[in-house]
Formats: sequence, C-alpha cells, structure tokens
Amino acid sequence: MIEKLAETMLRFKENTAYICKNEELSFGELYNRARDFAEKLKNDDFSPVAVIGGRNADTMAAILGCVFAKRAYVPIDISLPEERKNRIISLSKAGTVIDCSKEKPAFEKTENRAQTREENKTAYIIFTSGSTGEPKGVPISYKNLDNFIEWITLLEPLDKFEHANVLNQAAFSFDLSTAAIYYALFCGHAIVQIENKNDFAGIIDTIKQNKPEVMVATPTFIKLCLLDKCFCQKDFSFIKCIYFCGETLQKSLCKAIFERFSDIRIINAYGPTEATSAVCAIEITKEMCEQEEILPVGKISSAAAEIFIENKEIVLKGKSVFAGYLGKDDDFSKGYPTGDLGCIENGRLYCFGRLDSQIKYKGYRIELLEIENNICAVKGVENCAVIAKRNEHGEVRMIKAFYSGKAEEEEIRAVLLQELPEYMIPKTIKKLENLPVSTNGKTDRKELEKL
Repeated sequence: MIEKLAETMLRFKENTAYICKNEELSFGELYNRARDFAEKLKNDDFSPVAVIGGRNADTMAAILGCVFAKRAYVPIDISLPEERKNRIISLSKAGTVIDCSKEKPAFEKTENRAQTREENKTAYIIFTSGSTGEPKGVPISYKNLDNFIEWITLLEPLDKFEHANVLNQAAFSFDLSTAAIYYALFCGHAIVQIENKNDFAGIIDTIKQNKPEVMVATPTFIKLCLLDKCFCQKDFSFIKCIYFCGETLQKSLCKAIFERFSDIRIINAYGPTEATSAVCAIEITKEMCEQEEILPVGKISSAAAEIFIENKEIVLKGKSVFAGYLGKDDDFSKGYPTGDLGCIENGRLYCFGRLDSQIKYKGYRIELLEIENNICAVKGVENCAVIAKRNEHGEVRMIKAFYSGKAEEEEIRAVLLQELPEYMIPKTIKKLENLPVSTNGKTDRKELEKL
C-alpha cells in the first residue's frame, strides 16, 4: 500500500493533489513535503504520531509523512479542548506530536511513548466517543486500509472519473475523510478541502471556485448546501456524484437533490470507524426513492467485508474490520457487532437504528453516556440524563441534558467546554428538582423527551 501510494503520487506529480483555501499543491509537491516529514520521523521508534492540525496542506503532508515512515498517525483536530487533545495523546501513547496549527510545523517528543522497535502494522488511530467517558481508540491496520482502498477505487461510479476534483468536507479526525483522501490520492484526483465548516458562504465559494465533480459528504452537509437556492444543476453543473456516509440518508433529501440535479449520481455507503470508514455501498436512484420504505445502505455482493445479521444486529467480519480497541483485549474473530439494527433483503443491506445510546449527529458518532458521565462529574450535580431530540424522519436535531442538584448551567457548560468537542455539548442544559422515574425505577427518558 505504501509503495503503491508513492508510485501513484510520482506518476501524477504534475497534477494538482491538494487544494485548501489559498494553498494548492501538486502530487509532486505533496510527495516531497510528506517525505520531509517522514525523514524527521524515520530515526525514531515505531510509536504512534499525534498530528494536531486543521485542514491545511501541512496537516495533510504530515499524515502522509507518517504513512511513509510507517508510524501510525493519530489525527487530532485543533478545535478540540486542550484536555481532550492531551488525553488522546496519552491514550495513544504517541511518541511524537506534530503541531501543524502553527506557521511552521512543530515536533515534540513525549514521555508517554509506546517504546517499541517492532515494525508498526497500524496505519492510523481515530478516537471516537466512548460510553465510559473516555475517548475510544480505533486502530486501523495497513491491511485494513489497503482493502478499503481497493474497494472504494473500484466502486461504481467512482471508478469512472479521471483527474477529478473531489470535495472532502470532513476533518481528518473523522473517518469519512478517509474515503475522500485515499480515493482521491490513489486515483490521481485532487482533494478539495473545506477549510471552515462553520463558514456557509465560504463553503459555497469553495465549491464554486474549485468545481468538484465528486463530493464526499454527510447528509447534514448537503442539506446546508441546499439552503442556497442557487445550489442546483444550472449553476453547479460540474457536480456529477455525491458519496454519502456517516449518517442516515433520507428519501426526502435524495428527492430534493434530484429536483435540483436531475443527472446526478448518488451513492449511499455504510460502515463504522471500526471497519475503515465503509464496507458497502449502493447507488440510489429516483425509482428507489419512490419504491423503498427506507433506503438501502449497500449491496452485499460487492461488500469490502462479510456482512451478516445476528439477533437483528449488523455484524461485520473480514479484511476491512479492525482487530480490537486500543488497549483492550478484544476478540472479534467471529465478527464485530456494530450495534446497528439491520436486515438483508434481496442482496441489499438496510440499517434502521441503534441498540444502545449511541447516536449520529452532524455526521459524528456520539455516546450520550460520555456526555452524561462528564456532567455527573461536575461538583453539585446529583443526577443527569442526556437525550437526543429527533425529527419526524428519526434524525437527531438536538442534544438536550437534564440534571438535578446545586450546580448551575454555566458551571456545567464551562466543564464540558474543557472536556468535549463542540458538537457533543448539549444545545440546552436544564435543571430539574428531580428527574422523572419510570415504574422500574430508572430515569424515564421518554418523559424527558416531552420537555
């Protein structure tokens, strides 16, 4: 995989590889910059490397430098609170931290490093929300990543594009970015990176200026784009395909897209972080939007992993599926239980909810229990419950927290801002004299959903 990446980048060295704001690098320039990072890492051990950065070219080059140096990269977004950044560095046992948020990338050795001279087999480690209140590390091996790359580069209609611009809306710490980055790099396409997800005008301008033929995005991101009435085939005729993953894709959104872009191709993909971003996908047609009760998330016949159902739960097994969580003694040899409810009908996979308190919000995977545990740790909080408010389609529109005790909302928010990413902080935090209790003695979350 590493040799093939180098070969591909050099073959397309004159072509544009990376575009972000005012930065534009060719494959040759990106390769040379990545090799410079690799050179600084090669005389060290094989411990992971924490890469702190936004979406600039240095962050991209640092990530590829880790790949060339055979050091697992741990992407950490600059928007995270310092406490969470430090916790991820500690949990990953990163031997080196590269801070790409500065004008010149800064290298720092850590004392917490995983001292190892054994050749590393892990490509990257992405940290997700954990139910215990700790971030949870998901190590993806080179074999996992290689299998995913083979699958996505051969996926129809993505395999039909040549020297395309591919929009990536996701931060590098979000596994959706894996799809855009490695699909583009291994096919000789240019990655068009959204620089600021909160700048709506900037997002539309980036799309207009760089004319991506392929967009790798969450449904939430495309809903945002559709707020601009000019976001349609007449003014954005260069958009040929949207690859969706990370959230449930609703029929209503697909219908809205087809109304604006009559000739567009829509791909709906499925897969958790633990399975290298995605394991299956299917092209969504206008007919499907009329005929299907819910949209399928993939075809079993062309999946990157074995997919089966056990007690209504989707279970994954195969080359794209990780071996276990960082620091845990897991055994997923018989398959990784995703926690997603699903079924297989006529060779298609359908997904319709969760078995636990995990949700998808703004494309991010969130454990509500992690938010609860952080609120409960605040002095003066006696009890707490966090719920997800959903719309008529079952999509999470808001996270709300309820608590009892002497603590004030401002105190709780101050703690959460230090511990959690912005997208995990509840929209409302409401104090109650007592949380409602059901007949079985548990917190009555259904009652809280009415408030």
